[in-house]
Amino acid sequence: MGTLLDSIVYTSRNDPATLPLRTGLRFLSILFGAGVKARTALVRSGVLSTGHAPCRIVSVGALAAGGTGKTPVAIMTARLLLRAGHRVAVVSRGYRRESSGVRVVSDFSGVLLSPREAGDEPHLIASALPGVPVVVGERRVDAAMLAYERFRPNVILLDDGFQHIRLHRDIDVVTLDSRHPFANGFLLPRGILREPREALARARVALFTRFD
Repeated sequence: MGTLLDSIVYTSRNDPATLPLRTGLRFLSILFGAGVKARTALVRSGVLSTGHAPCRIVSVGALAAGGTGKTPVAIMTARLLLRAGHRVAVVSRGYRRESSGVRVVSDFSGVLLSPREAGDEPHLIASALPGVPVVVGERRVDAAMLAYERFRPNVILLDDGFQHIRLHRDIDVVTLDSRHPFANGFLLPRGILREPREALARARVALFTRFD
C-alpha cells in the first residue's frame, strides 16, 4: 500500500503525461473532502449522535493513510498508562478482519482470536500487551461499551480513532511521519490525507515518528 500511495503522492506536478490522472484524482479528492466536512458538521450539529463511554478515552490516530507508527504508539501509550496505575482496555475497528460485529480479541487470560478473526493490528496489540483486553468492532461505540461493561477499565485506548468522531474522547494523539507529515497536501485519493491539515486543531498531542 505504501508503495502505491507514494507513487501517487510524489508524481511530478510538471509531467504532462500525468496531467489527466492528477486532474481526475484531484476532483475525487475534492469530493472526498466535501464528504468529510459534511460528516463533521452533522456530528457537531447533533444530527449524528456522539456516544460516550463511562470512562476516559484516549485516541491514537493519524491524519494520513498508510504507516505512520500508530500501532507502536498505541502499544507504548497503553504501557505508560499501565505503569501509571490505570486499568486499560484497547478498542479497534479490526480492519480487514474476516469476522464481523463486536469481538473480544483478548481478555485478562490471553489472546482469544487469530489474526484473521481479529485483524492484524489488534492481534499484534493483544500479543504485545498481555493481560490487557482488546475489543474490535465496526461501531467503536458498541465495542467501547462492551469493553467497559465486561472489563471495567478506567481508560479505553482507541486505536486508529482520530476520524471516528462519533465516539467522544478526552485526548487525541495524532502520529505524523516526520519525513513527510502532510505528503503533497492533498486528501485521498490524490494524496494520502484522510482529513485537511486543519483537523489537527482537534488533537491534544501531535507526535512525530520515524526519526533517525
